[in-house]
Amino acid sequence: MITPKTQNPPKNTLLFSPCPPAGGGGGGGPPPPPPHLSRSAPHIRLVLRSFTVESLSPPEVRTRDVDGLLAPQGFLPDDMPHLSLFRDRWVLVADAANTTVSDSPTLAELHELPWASAFEGPSRAPAGFDARQWAKMTERAQVVVDSFAAIPFCIKGTSRVALVQERYIHALGNDLGLRVLEPPFTIEPFELAFWWHPFYEEDPEHTWLRRQLVDMYAMEQPESAP
Repeated sequence: MITPKTQNPPKNTLLFSPCPPAGGGGGGGPPPPPPHLSRSAPHIRLVLRSFTVESLSPPEVRTRDVDGLLAPQGFLPDDMPHLSLFRDRWVLVADAANTTVSDSPTLAELHELPWASAFEGPSRAPAGFDARQWAKMTERAQVVVDSFAAIPFCIKGTSRVALVQERYIHALGNDLGLRVLEPPFTIEPFELAFWWHPFYEEDPEHTWLRRQLVDMYAMEQPESAP
């Protein structure tokens, strides 16, 4: 656990899902430490490791071994203690030179186009999205990756399309030459949350950690974010 005032570097272990971006626009990578953390807790040591939902089964037991998990809504039981950090819109991306997709793609178009995806199979559809519709759209997936960070590079120079978080694409800028398109369907916003075992609910040091995470994401939130 965290002990901000200790003179011995404490080891604070956070797990992050490899699928969602975990802050700073870095899809699928660990979040950078809050900029002010080295000043408020100069002896803290953060250990950031990736995880899969399967590796933490059952979560009510396995999550006690770590201080917390960064994962989107829908990946862990809703009754686990958690704190929403930010919400983001989903957008479609395509290569700027891809003429096979229109500026306002239809569902029929998306059913015919090749895909790159960070979700494999209908059980991994984005939260709130119809699993059958998702399966139909992505049955033509040519590339499946375990991190959204890889998606732009799987789109560049191809006719593929992909669904990603708007926050991540904006962080990349236009250096990769991607087109950002509105999806022709309604989909719930992506919501990243910090989850922890009930054992830590009233722990003052864990409360301190949660406050640091809230501050970090508040500073990074784009002004146009909903």
